[in-house]
Amino acid sequence: MNRPLVHPASEKEDQAFQDLIEFFNETLGFCPNSVKTMYHRPAIACFYSIK
Repeated sequence: MNRPLVHPASEKEDQAFQDLIEFFNETLGFCPNSVKTMYHRPAIACFYSIK
């Protein structure tokens, strides 16, 4: 298995990130790794959600 280019952020980054993870845990039952990875560059994540 290849190593990822961008590692998912840890859940202890900041309170806003913990709130986001909690939201996904409540609605989906888990937090997707894509959310944790995109947290490194939220401007890019926002750009993709607008399209």
